[in-house]
Amino acid sequence: MKQFRSIEELLKVLAREKELLKEMFAKRKSLSFRRDIAEDLVDGDARRLDLLLEYGVLRQNAGFLELEESYLRFFEEVLQVNEEIAISSVKDYIDTLNQHIDYWLKETNPRRKLSYHRAVVRTLYNIAGAVLRSTVDLKRNVDTVYKNEPNYLIKKEKLVHLDQKHDIIKALIVECERVMDEGQKAFFSSAMDGVLRQAVGEVRLSLNDAYHSLIEINRQILEYLNLIEYQNRLLQKIRTLKYLRDQLTITEYTDIRRRALMESPVWMDPLPRYRLKLSLDSLLNDEDALSVLRSVVQKGKTGAIGRETAGAIGPEFLETASRKVEMVDQQEMYNLFRAQGKDLFSFVVDFEYKVPMDDGQKLVLFCQLATLYPDGIQLESGRWEQSSMTIHEKNCFVEHPIIYPK
Repeated sequence: MKQFRSIEELLKVLAREKELLKEMFAKRKSLSFRRDIAEDLVDGDARRLDLLLEYGVLRQNAGFLELEESYLRFFEEVLQVNEEIAISSVKDYIDTLNQHIDYWLKETNPRRKLSYHRAVVRTLYNIAGAVLRSTVDLKRNVDTVYKNEPNYLIKKEKLVHLDQKHDIIKALIVECERVMDEGQKAFFSSAMDGVLRQAVGEVRLSLNDAYHSLIEINRQILEYLNLIEYQNRLLQKIRTLKYLRDQLTITEYTDIRRRALMESPVWMDPLPRYRLKLSLDSLLNDEDALSVLRSVVQKGKTGAIGRETAGAIGPEFLETASRKVEMVDQQEMYNLFRAQGKDLFSFVVDFEYKVPMDDGQKLVLFCQLATLYPDGIQLESGRWEQSSMTIHEKNCFVEHPIIYPK
């Protein structure tokens, strides 16, 4: 496998194939990105695809293409859409921190000692960044699993697994703070300068924020697990009640009648009506009451008596008129298709219609014929083609199967 010789060469290749990489990243969860589709995205130049395969940006698997794991993981981490939580990286950083501290303690050359000092500072920042990324990924994955996973058993198992990841991240935070507090006192007391002091302070603040976020995430995971258990119990009760009702034994084996009588939900109560009876003295002597009565009487008159009747219907509305609608006879098209030798898509596109038909209408007719007459057509197994069509004034490629008459 070839290697990129410089950052400039890597960025040049990635920028040139950005359309292909964008489409493959969007379809990273499905193994259906065929090579012919990829060639269309690189202007039909197969050598550019071979170059990506040689450099290890893509890999080919049984005629399908997919992004290499390292590039896929890089895109997911930068865009913060990854589903896997990289806990191992935090542990590796802590091990690397201990190694660089040990090297600094044993080194006697001032120049190499300074390089290990800088490596310790850089590793501390890497630990803070990895912990924060893992915390954000954990929070996003918890919400995604609870809201989008349809299977309750899998949802519960995934949440338990994420809870274990939460415990591991919390333990790594404690371990990192222990290294800065107790594990390497000789280093942090001897090598402490302005740069290291600032790094230690910022890392402690980041770890403290991540620790508090983990407490909230743990509370949310427990809440979600309790909701799943409650929904499962409720579902089992509903199924049991339905079975007893179907067997006409629900009142015999349950106290549902007594419990229903004990309940009095507000939405089942009738709407209350309050009637206020005013005294005759107030109606006769109060000017405001008299004005209200006059307005009520006036509305009653306009609603019941003041309504005008409609006039006779004019003769122009009674005249009958016909309208001619031009359309394609689907049965006739199917009969003509069976009498010739082309595939269905080519037949529909190349047919000389008596009415104007654009590419969008032809595509709809192709789908209608394939749906209405499934017993009279035969799909070529594994054969698909792409055709260029103009739909809604846009040029696009339409992928369709090859269909012949039986």
